Amino acid sequence: MINEMGRSLKKGYISFIKAGILIALFFLLFVNIIILITSLLSGQSLDFSFYEYILPLVVAPFMFTFLFIFSMFFFSSDLKQACRLSEKVFLVLGFEDVKNQDFFGTTDHFKENGHTFKRSVMYYRRSLKGTDPYPEDYFDKK
Repeated sequence: MINEMGRSLKKGYISFIKAGILIALFFLLFVNIIILITSLLSGQSLDFSFYEYILPLVVAPFMFTFLFIFSMFFFSSDLKQACRLSEKVFLVLGFEDVKNQDFFGTTDHFKENGHTFKRSVMYYRRSLKGTDPYPEDYFDKK
């Protein structure tokens, strides 16, 4: 199974938007800390106008980073294809609310050697939206 499978397209977009915002905020904070440290070490005061500071040092880096991260998903056909394939699998398995399923974003994953693995297939119930078509005793009854 492809690593990126287990997430609907809608949840994939939401995940990348969240990642883009978090990374953009991190870089924004990082740039501002560097500016403050260099101004403190140089002994000069921060003489600037609010509008001169906001556009080049806040809005521009935030928008660039956010758009860069979001465009990685927007233009990545492999990720979108994996999300669409996941939605088809969810339909075949009989899950409800196919567009809102996200099994990839749970804490039931672990990483090893740069690859993400699922601890157990049966942990999907923790993040399932809707009723479970396969209750825990489903295979015992068969």
